[in-house]
Amino acid sequence: MSPKRKSNYLESLIASAGALTTLAITPSYNLDPINIIKLLVLGSIGTACFSVLLFKINFLNSRKSPEIYLPILFVSIMGLSLIISKAPFQQQLYGVYGRNTGLYAYFALAMLFVLIAQVREKETLNRIYISFWFTLIIFVSYAFVQAINFDPILWNNKYASVIGTLGNPNFASAFMGMGTAFIFSYLYTNFSPINKVVAIVFLLILIFSILMSESIQGVLSTGISFVVVTLIYLHQKKNNRTFILSSAFAIVALFLGIFGMLGKGPTASFLYKESISYRGDYWRASFRMFKDHPLFGVGLDSYGDWYRNYRDLTSIKRRGTDIVTNSSHNVYLDILNTSGILCLILYILIIGIGIIYAIKSFKSENKFNFKLTAIFAAWISYLAQSLISINNLGLAVWGWIFPAYIIAYFKINSKVTSTFTKNSLEAPVANFGLLIGLIICIFPFSADHNFRASLRSGDGNRLVDAALRFPTNSQTLNYANVVLIENELHNEAYKLIKYSTQINPRNFDAWYMLNKSVVASNVEKLKAIKQMQILDPANNNVESVHR
Repeated sequence: MSPKRKSNYLESLIASAGALTTLAITPSYNLDPINIIKLLVLGSIGTACFSVLLFKINFLNSRKSPEIYLPILFVSIMGLSLIISKAPFQQQLYGVYGRNTGLYAYFALAMLFVLIAQVREKETLNRIYISFWFTLIIFVSYAFVQAINFDPILWNNKYASVIGTLGNPNFASAFMGMGTAFIFSYLYTNFSPINKVVAIVFLLILIFSILMSESIQGVLSTGISFVVVTLIYLHQKKNNRTFILSSAFAIVALFLGIFGMLGKGPTASFLYKESISYRGDYWRASFRMFKDHPLFGVGLDSYGDWYRNYRDLTSIKRRGTDIVTNSSHNVYLDILNTSGILCLILYILIIGIGIIYAIKSFKSENKFNFKLTAIFAAWISYLAQSLISINNLGLAVWGWIFPAYIIAYFKINSKVTSTFTKNSLEAPVANFGLLIGLIICIFPFSADHNFRASLRSGDGNRLVDAALRFPTNSQTLNYANVVLIENELHNEAYKLIKYSTQINPRNFDAWYMLNKSVVASNVEKLKAIKQMQILDPANNNVESVHR
């Protein structure tokens, strides 16, 4: 194999990571057709990146490279949180069902970040830039098909029709809002009028799709992308007066937007949604979790296990006792309350070095760099929407790729050598890593497929076997219990419920079903009630909870 081929292989590996993670779906194969396949893709590529890093990186020279040791420390502290926490190991490793943002997902993101930050060829960065364009065009095309009600896939979707390949209108609109940064920066260039007309048409289709998603996150992401791109353009053009006026306007617009989202000011009628108040409830619970578990959190992706314990009467009065959540709807708070303050600090430092290198890069440019501007603006848009949104692997992968791109870009221009050492085994090592990652992440993917097949079979015993398959999770077990009870398979349900309470004593639904079981003894029912009272102290009547 020639050296050129080896280089191309690694380029393809890291350039395809974002596209494959964002676009991968399995609607006819998995019960969760969105998140588990994304973990499989990202986990496999992330493990390949880790394998390559082990063979290529000179760790003795890495002490002066925060883009290397900060992500490694970040994942290491998360691993320590997993060990210290009493949350279920499998849940922390693979993430809660329907999210899959556990330790392995963050490990893969961190390794991808480190590898891209070590890139020293502009052609590789260009492939990443093109890869996002490719992803955006496919995503928007599919979102538009959904918007006009011609979606060939029959989703089990309780939201607006536009969900793209991310499973939720908020995620879909946020991704498209990030994508507008690429279009706006392109429109500020000197490319031919025909190309700009095509870009404008694409922008209109994208904005239409965002509006049809009925999600404010896409509108906000679009606004942030436009402002950041415009300000950078004006600054690079040395138009200081217009830059200052535009900056002042942007600051005023920012405050109007914030107040509007809080239900105050002239923009409230457009920006305020009741879900903002719900997020306030989630955030208050999050800070309470942090207060009691400051160093290592409550356990990776385990917010939902503790939410009832830390919610207040205001949230119960607003939405009732039955409405719960498994995320604080804020990426930073999710890291804080599930992994602890050290992880959040490291995450902020990783963001900080990305911003520092971005500032240095823009200062060194003597003209408007539309590619770097697009990358930076899209990243800022991601960071902003992370303040009010759940983490999603299809979005998060770009949230880690973009800052790594910026770091690599600066170091290429500054002629900073990589800490990599040359190694002729690059391709086979990466393939070995892909295989290991595939093996590790195939377990939840396969288990979910088998569970879906067992539901369709109508066989109670097969359903029990599928629910118990590694890696078990509380959500699948609860689902299986409900199906068994509805079909009057009470003995089978009782055994599964008991197992559910053993592997995760904070599984409120399992205790509730044990209390309602026709097989459970009175002693077991009393124990279940006591446990529910411990898990949900603000609820004065846990026995009447309707599930």
